[in-house]
Amino acid sequence: MSIELKDIKVDGEPVVIKELSVREIREWLGKLDNEAKEDIDVVSSLLFSACDLPTVIRMTSLTEESVEEMFPSQIAVVIEACKEKNASFFALARRVQAILGDVVDSNASS
Repeated sequence: MSIELKDIKVDGEPVVIKELSVREIREWLGKLDNEAKEDIDVVSSLLFSACDLPTVIRMTSLTEESVEEMFPSQIAVVIEACKEKNASFFALARRVQAILGDVVDSNASS
């Protein structure tokens, strides 16, 4: 089975967007549990509402170092391409966030 790729350019620089496999999505979910127990890098985790920076890196040819040098507006372009290529992943992420939000809300009102 071949990996589904999409090539884009961000300010003239090539970026490859890949579709995550089911295994990679399961690994992402597993990391959520581990990250909940660790200190969170606020910028990496919360700069964008759609996904965190490690997820952008996982879906692209970008490295941590290259992302650190990019402007948020450039990363936003990459995230839009990731959303297009990984629609099922982002739908799952929205459902997970909704469930987690419901759990937090119910715990806060207890």
